Amino acid sequence: MFLLTYDIYMSEEKMKEILPQAQIEMRCLLKGYRLKFVKIYENIVLKLLKSDLDMCVPAVIWNIKESELTDIEKIYSTESYDKFYFHITTENTDIVTVAYIPKNTVTMFPTNEYIEDIIKAYEEQNFDFCCIEYALDNVEQERR
Repeated sequence: MFLLTYDIYMSEEKMKEILPQAQIEMRCLLKGYRLKFVKIYENIVLKLLKSDLDMCVPAVIWNIKESELTDIEKIYSTESYDKFYFHITTENTDIVTVAYIPKNTVTMFPTNEYIEDIIKAYEEQNFDFCCIEYALDNVEQERR
């Protein structure tokens, strides 16, 4: 079973806190998507959205056991997150992966700690920060 993450759980350290057996299957860019910071209860998290703009969102695909989905759904509760399936195609493989996307659309500024965790995850996976910068810029624009 494969799990797609585009948030702080792209970090191996963060992922191992919740799923110690998870292994990175691949790193990828999701074309035609953008990120938005939204509020879930008292937390500000990233939401993956379709985009008309020529944008890509970095993601990590983890190889997990199907039984571990119960542990993931403690974090990504069905009350606050929708479960989506993505079909990822590369030159060498086709993978169907599950991703959890927040239901809320209320835009909010993330905490400094969350931004630091995202930056750490992006650096760890050698991803560019431009989609995070875009998401931060959009928070300002939407709040005006």
